[in-house]
Amino acid sequence: MLTSEDRLADTDGEVEHEMLDGLDRLLALTDALNAGELPRIDTSHRVVGTDVCHFSAPASLPDDHSQASGRVLLTSARAIFVGGATLTTMPWHAVREVASTGRDVLLVRSAEEGVRFRFNTFGDAMAAAALARRLTKR
Repeated sequence: MLTSEDRLADTDGEVEHEMLDGLDRLLALTDALNAGELPRIDTSHRVVGTDVCHFSAPASLPDDHSQASGRVLLTSARAIFVGGATLTTMPWHAVREVASTGRDVLLVRSAEEGVRFRFNTFGDAMAAAALARRLTKR
């Protein structure tokens, strides 16, 4: 029979494994970005329009009162959240700062305005933050 300590150790091990996988993914992405390569994702989402999609992952908006779940798409022109009744977009030229902690990525427009995405995995959050930082510099 598993004790609560055993379950906690299993959970800690799973989180550690997920974080290590995320770091491996981030290293590979950083190497590609440093070589001037941005990933290209084929997507049929009509909200992408003529933009090139570089990233797509499930996420939620934890600061939204409905805590909408959906998908974050990072394109050549903007960040897009599609989920529930919510469509949130922020063009890269409007992003002043990209901050991340844990599974959260915050795109800051001003001291009073921004959008926070909560990803399902550390790897998705790390990749999204790295790509957002690169796309805001273009």
